[in-house]
Amino acid sequence: MTIPYEEYPGGGQPLHFAHANGYPPTAYRSLLEMLSRHYHVVAMQARPLWPDSSPNDLQDWSVLAEDLSDFLEEHRLTTLIGVGHSMGATTTLRLALDQPDRFTALVLIDPVLFPPWIIKQWELIYRLGLGTILHPLIRIAKKRRRKFQSRQAMFDNYRQKSVFKWLSNESLNDYVEALACPNAEGDFELCYSPEWEAQIYLTGTRAIDLEIWGHLPDLKPPVLIIRGASTTTFWRRTASMVKRYLPGATICSIPDATHLVPLERPTKVYETILEFMDNNSSDRTHH
Repeated sequence: MTIPYEEYPGGGQPLHFAHANGYPPTAYRSLLEMLSRHYHVVAMQARPLWPDSSPNDLQDWSVLAEDLSDFLEEHRLTTLIGVGHSMGATTTLRLALDQPDRFTALVLIDPVLFPPWIIKQWELIYRLGLGTILHPLIRIAKKRRRKFQSRQAMFDNYRQKSVFKWLSNESLNDYVEALACPNAEGDFELCYSPEWEAQIYLTGTRAIDLEIWGHLPDLKPPVLIIRGASTTTFWRRTASMVKRYLPGATICSIPDATHLVPLERPTKVYETILEFMDNNSSDRTHH
């Protein structure tokens, strides 16, 4: 199968953007179009967006890193900048640890990375079969409304939700456009299924993630981590741990932003990435 992807052609070095769980690549249109002023941006659609893919095939996120590796090989992207949000950030980080020479720089936006004690705790919960009961986001995903009469109806519904309070109308509209697929009945339904979203949450923190902490000091490319100041995912204590393992990493917190920081503050995220690249790269093409 040819892995589907989005492309934002631009000059300069290739840059791959890996999206979050439940947020297809085009949800990030504002950020990716800005990045394409300086880079040739490609964004693979992760497994949950592939036709006929089954959530039951995913037991941990290592397969997502393998998918990304296959995609980059398919497009002969041997050296590039790796950018990712949430699930996509963790996937990119895992691949960078497995393939040290693949990336010239890493930008991890609110990665799903928890301290080792949380990982061990969640592994036990997973093995006991309690994940779907105890993970609040799984319950939310499974109850998610699947169909809307129109994209506007979906937009109006989402505009009322507190999780999207810091998204501009433009960003929220990009998210709706990315997520709403027309169906045979003339309605719109979610392109990214609640079953896949729930399985991603369920398998997102497994014992295999302890390997990330074990190998973090060996990471070769310069690393920028961007977090929303109000995130509930990449905690301050996790950021402090990363700095101990990886003293050279740059970690930035963006105010008035949550885990959805690249959708809430796309211009600020873009400017932060550009400043980091200016400080860490001599060959970035300017336009």
